[in-house]
Amino acid sequence: MLTLIAGAVGLPMPANRTTRLEFCPTVANLTGSDELKVARSYEFALPLVLMGATLDVSLRMVQDNYLNVTRDTFVNTFAHVLKFPTPDFRGVVNPNVDTLYSSAFLDVGQEPVVLTIPKADHRSRYGLFQIMDFWTNVIGNPELLYKEQVVCISLAPHLVSDDYTPCPDDNMNITIVSNTTNLWLLGRTAPLEGGDLVSTNALQLQYQLRGLPRSWLGISGSVGTYGTDYPVRAVIADVGLGANLPEDAVYFVKPFLFGGCNYTLTLSPPPPVDSARGFWSITTYVDQYLVADPRNGTQAAVVSSLQNDIVIEKNGNAVIYIQASDPGEGKNWLYVPEDVHGTNLTLTARFYLPTAEIYPDRTWTPPMIEVSRSGPLRRPQCQWPWAD
Repeated sequence: MLTLIAGAVGLPMPANRTTRLEFCPTVANLTGSDELKVARSYEFALPLVLMGATLDVSLRMVQDNYLNVTRDTFVNTFAHVLKFPTPDFRGVVNPNVDTLYSSAFLDVGQEPVVLTIPKADHRSRYGLFQIMDFWTNVIGNPELLYKEQVVCISLAPHLVSDDYTPCPDDNMNITIVSNTTNLWLLGRTAPLEGGDLVSTNALQLQYQLRGLPRSWLGISGSVGTYGTDYPVRAVIADVGLGANLPEDAVYFVKPFLFGGCNYTLTLSPPPPVDSARGFWSITTYVDQYLVADPRNGTQAAVVSSLQNDIVIEKNGNAVIYIQASDPGEGKNWLYVPEDVHGTNLTLTARFYLPTAEIYPDRTWTPPMIEVSRSGPLRRPQCQWPWAD
């Protein structure tokens, strides 16, 4: 798990007197109804602006110590404060010396974020996880309890697209719904009596933020015979000009992978295509273009039942290892670059001459891609609460 340890004892808060006064001359020069409108607008938008500014300043502060941190790797990642402030600390106003902070800015725009709160190491341990939307509304406040808890935080249903993966009904103790894409999670953990910070820090480092495993996105059955389905026609023209009819080939796309993770895809049994002439393939793309396979720089990164000798295990499964490093001899390896992630890194699965299970019945889709139990877990997005 990628965990950032705050270099100072607190994260900067731009919500200070100077920030507020910068707006005052503009308001002071207005009169009557205009002044009132601006004042009301300022009053309404101030929390949203300051939350965004706090995120940006916090990111810059972390980048001073971790040069490779980007916004993508900063969000959904804890920054822990491991000691109490001293009297000369000026990072925030009115800091407390009662609890240690664990702060994280969340982004649930593409998928929910899962917070795993471990079982408290002592029944008297105080811990609270304040979850605020960017209007500063507290929309959740789970406590540290003497049992493990799994909290799923998602965007409100009326704000999401059809391909947004909702929080699952199982495996979750608490579900929290937000009306803003970004949120601020502020955890507070108190030392036990006597002020032992070692055990407190150890507990903080067990707090985990993870993404949900995302399903494949299927291509509409109207491909090639669009009629008045103009949105699908436009999408296919943009990402797959010249796509086949679905009875000839069906495509599935897997976005939002992280190149620093090790994944597996278990095909159990192998995909249902015509036994005589059908075949299937899974190809890696970065920004919609092919990626060179490091085993042979002149060939694309692809696993194909037509081009490769697919290794079938004794139980009949074909396991695809999706990662940057070679998983070793006798493994089906699909290479993905380590330094690319998000919408830039995608996989496309193609099934040629599919059987009715794939189309038109649509009772079969590619299985969920899972995090491999072996190899480094270099990002918090690599870990999910139901993975061993």
